[in-house]
Amino acid sequence: MLIIGFIIASLSISCSKQDDLADLQSSSENALDGPFIDIHSPLPGEDFQPGDTVWITGTIAHIFTLHEYLIQLENLETGELICQEVEHVHFGSNVNFSHPWVNNLQQNASIRIILRANDHGDLIGSKEITIYNKLP
Repeated sequence: MLIIGFIIASLSISCSKQDDLADLQSSSENALDGPFIDIHSPLPGEDFQPGDTVWITGTIAHIFTLHEYLIQLENLETGELICQEVEHVHFGSNVNFSHPWVNNLQQNASIRIILRANDHGDLIGSKEITIYNKLP
């Protein structure tokens, strides 16, 4: 009976280690997809009025050194590129960003905010949200 208990305990430890290995492989594969981008503000679907300063803030994290990141704002009604900013990083794998944009639109509009980041090996991460310009 003691031998059977030992065999069952060994099998459960072995399965647990295999599960841990699968989790590690999965997280490594996800990390190789490119930098992870988290937008803290504005919130998706948030409304702004003309003249408001919209702060685009968040973090970019990756297992490799970052090369640069790009922030674009696009008017979805007209297709017009409202604003574009590129920042070169070159010194780390984690970046906090904070960029202001003064809303100068004079019509109701959906605005797509696009963030892209890449490392020196050209692995790219991307995140998009939509906010709204609402006239008072």
